[in-house]
Amino acid sequence: MLTTEFIYGLSVWVLPILLAVGFHEAAHAYTAFYFGDDTAKKLGRVTLNPFRHIDKYGTILVPLVLYFINPSFIIGWAKPVPIALNKLKNYKRDFGIIALAGPLINIILVIFFLALLFLFIKYLPTEILFYSPVGVWVYDMLNNLIILNMLLAIFNMIPLNPLDGGRVLGIFLPNKLADFLMENAKYNIFILIGLIFVLPSLIGKDLLYDYYFEPLFIPIDYVTDLIWEYKTYDDCDITCLENIDEAIDKFFE
Repeated sequence: MLTTEFIYGLSVWVLPILLAVGFHEAAHAYTAFYFGDDTAKKLGRVTLNPFRHIDKYGTILVPLVLYFINPSFIIGWAKPVPIALNKLKNYKRDFGIIALAGPLINIILVIFFLALLFLFIKYLPTEILFYSPVGVWVYDMLNNLIILNMLLAIFNMIPLNPLDGGRVLGIFLPNKLADFLMENAKYNIFILIGLIFVLPSLIGKDLLYDYYFEPLFIPIDYVTDLIWEYKTYDDCDITCLENIDEAIDKFFE
């Protein structure tokens, strides 16, 4: 059943997903083309159009199903950008840089949307920010844009093939070891599943979250808190001030 909560949640997640996934895959495609591989170009993937990169199952169906099963845990994926290693002049170096381009563009987007969040919080009238559906909706969407792009960046930089981090790691490894890890990348998915699902159940502690994701989100939390310090509430009248604490609590629910 399409509840109001579901429709609202969908409305503040659609654009973040399209932008984060679209820019991530487009960065791979543009960088591959720069290094001489026109494979993605021939398939129409060298574009910022997110609909050229989304996968109907991984980007739409699976996340929707998981939302109804457990809204706190949602995963998905996009169409991988095809890379022809034989078209790269220095395939190990170039392949690693192509892989790095995806997470790097997500970090750039995080910085960009943090700047927009600063402008939104500092300059938007308090009445609109806290008391209007539009203000809350825009804030939630900006917040989701920051969170999702950060998640994409740090998750993909886990140093395991076929994730981007594993391919970046290959730049610094001897050729034989880099080739071995690339050829056996399909088996690393089991290591990843073990880290995400199995290990926390066995030891009662989520090592990946506690020692990788959470520390890397500390700078984002710090900057966000710093941004809120610039909200002066000078435009609040007496009625606004009387209700501001209640509004803030409701705003962050």
